[in-house]
Amino acid sequence: MKKMEKTATPSISNQKVSIAICTVMAWGASGIFIRLLPHTDYLSIASIRMAIGAIVIIPMILFSNNSSELFRQFSKSHTLILGAIFYTCYLLATYAYTRSPIGETALLMTVTPIFIFIYKLIKREKIKRTELLGFVMAFIGVFIVLSPEIFGLPQKEVDHISGNLAALGVASLLAVYSTTYSRLKKASKAPDILVTTGVASIIGAFLCFSLLSINLQNIQEPNFDEIVYYVGLGLIATMLPTLGFSFSSMHLPTLLVTSILLLEPVFATIYAFVFLNETPSITLLPGGVLVLTGIYIISKNQNA
Repeated sequence: MKKMEKTATPSISNQKVSIAICTVMAWGASGIFIRLLPHTDYLSIASIRMAIGAIVIIPMILFSNNSSELFRQFSKSHTLILGAIFYTCYLLATYAYTRSPIGETALLMTVTPIFIFIYKLIKREKIKRTELLGFVMAFIGVFIVLSPEIFGLPQKEVDHISGNLAALGVASLLAVYSTTYSRLKKASKAPDILVTTGVASIIGAFLCFSLLSINLQNIQEPNFDEIVYYVGLGLIATMLPTLGFSFSSMHLPTLLVTSILLLEPVFATIYAFVFLNETPSITLLPGGVLVLTGIYIISKNQNA
């Protein structure tokens, strides 16, 4: 009898799962740090955030064991495109957090699988019934969350609506990033996540110094609290979770990582309530449950 070959699957340990959960907890803090910087425009916040990240990520690439290969990836056009998409996601996310409630924003940014599902429909790829069920549940959940704006009960401000649209823009761009990265991975051309983050960080650093040079006369010396918030945003809420996500993706099953990532809106909502006294809307809980359940179902089928 022939022995059945076992496919290697990432081993699961409490330590690895804990790293993944800490990653989501750190990402969930993004909105808090951004909201604590009220007198700075979103472009400056996003650019300084990534510039701080560049201080960390570039030396890591430089002193890594395969630094020559990583630096070669910087010259590839698809790497630059993915990095630009990554930076745009951070920019839109920053705008969204400055305009809309934090929990709501974080939830809407998790609906990337909905856009991937729509992409599959457009490409006329085979759709499973459970995927369709997940899409319907998530779509209804998003509709419930946005229902106060759709029906004007209560009347929402234009900034709130634009913030939600920006959050959905993040989700759609992440879908583009995900599908593009998946195609490149199948062709063995996918860049390391450190490299795409590095490209995004360099774009942020370039814009940061450009903004500083343009507004040199109007720049005010930041106080200690602002420095702490910027460092927290750049390191705790950006670089650490990026590295944690990279580690988790390599050492845990994809479905488990995807499932843990769905906890980000939960942590973001809790942080907003504790640190900013921001009470979730009455539609966030029922809509959020449907959204996260639907996304889990979609992701389970996409990763099967």
